Amino acid sequence: MINQKNINRIFFIFVVVGFLNVLPVFSQTGGELFMENRCSRCHTIGRGRFVGPDLYDISKKYNKEQVNAWILNPETVYSQTNKKPYNPGYPPMPQLGISEHNAELITNFLFNNDIKRQKEDDGVIEGVLINESSGVGAEGNDIYLKSFIGDRLTDEKLQITDASGKFTFKGLSWVNSYSIKIKHKGLEYETAKMVFPPDKGSIDLKLPLFETTDNDSEIFLNLNHEILSVEEKTVSIAEIYDFENRGNKIYVGKQGDNNLRRTLKFYIPSNAVNLRFEEGLDNENIKRERNIVYDSSGFPPGRKRVVLTYDVPLEFGKNLIEKEIMSDVSTLLLLVDDEKGAVEVSSLNELEPVTIENKNYQRWSGNNLKSGYSYTIIITSRSLSLKYLDLFPIIIFAALFLSVFIIGLITRTENKKKDNTDELLLKRDKLLKSIIELDEEYNKNSISESVYKTKRLNLKNYIVEIDQKISSIKDHQNDTL
Repeated sequence: MINQKNINRIFFIFVVVGFLNVLPVFSQTGGELFMENRCSRCHTIGRGRFVGPDLYDISKKYNKEQVNAWILNPETVYSQTNKKPYNPGYPPMPQLGISEHNAELITNFLFNNDIKRQKEDDGVIEGVLINESSGVGAEGNDIYLKSFIGDRLTDEKLQITDASGKFTFKGLSWVNSYSIKIKHKGLEYETAKMVFPPDKGSIDLKLPLFETTDNDSEIFLNLNHEILSVEEKTVSIAEIYDFENRGNKIYVGKQGDNNLRRTLKFYIPSNAVNLRFEEGLDNENIKRERNIVYDSSGFPPGRKRVVLTYDVPLEFGKNLIEKEIMSDVSTLLLLVDDEKGAVEVSSLNELEPVTIENKNYQRWSGNNLKSGYSYTIIITSRSLSLKYLDLFPIIIFAALFLSVFIIGLITRTENKKKDNTDELLLKRDKLLKSIIELDEEYNKNSISESVYKTKRLNLKNYIVEIDQKISSIKDHQNDTL
């Protein structure tokens, strides 16, 4: 289901990947930029509607200036037309962070290409599996083709490589993304997701097989970028890693207590929620043990970009997010969307702020950090503090009122009225405790806002009824004095 929270999260991920591309591809053509900037994840050209509209014959609907405006800043188009989304039945287009030069190249590609309409389910993914140790095709290996719509796995097909190590999958839908999973000597490893280029009906692959190793001496972390977006009750965190296996073997890691291999590992706060790998790793191969997240899949030679996102709930006052480097890293960069100045970072070097998409980001960095190096992110949730501080006078007044009332009851003779008052006060205390617990659940995002408001109103009404009964008993006792 597409809701505003999902749209905000998608927008956050697009900004993260768009502005901190740690593995840049220096594309020169609009077609390459169309693929590089993930346009093909939502749009086809002549292959039917997808997440977004089919862009075939776009020149018959819009001029170049309009399309260029869409690519540069869709929010401007929504504001000018007062329509969001612009096309009914499609989600709003996210901000992609594309430069004016690249936007112009993509626009020119959309208006000037030789792409023809193509029938559905006619895509082909083929390739060869090479044993790099022997230099020949790997015969008899299982090859799995996984099909996705968005992040949802929809199908999985199996083929076995022929005597030359070749495989072919035909009749594939244009609007799906695909990955290849290989099983070899008890190991599984998988390619990144692929989509068909708009001007090609086939994808040709050359996939290598390697011998295995559990020695991590050839595993390096070149870059680690972290981006924090601070909201009232939550901080959303995205971490981007650029790993590199500089050896000639698949790194399979050490075997853990649960018989699972541990290859790449990541340190996260113990209270992190909504954890998800957006790129580079399969969430099915991820295991979490409190602050540590492990990947159990093999890491072949080459570079791997990993994008990890999660949320951390914010409590009243200061929130400490402890972080630890799990692998030696050449460069660590921390960006914080912090308009209120509520964030501090220890053990990293503070840099000049930077502006991205009209937002100011605070920056901290570290170079040549060793595994085990730790730093702390301190977030003061000021809006929450003010909200709770506003309640202090009410709480103090209520406490004084209850104290005076209870002392008065103790000095009076024991009677049935006193017993009834004690019961009412006990019920009232339980209801107040229930409200506090309900507030804590809501601040931790354990319940929805609508359920929270309904329950809190009911509890408040019960307390009002009890207060009225207590007041009535007190008035009666005053009349008898």
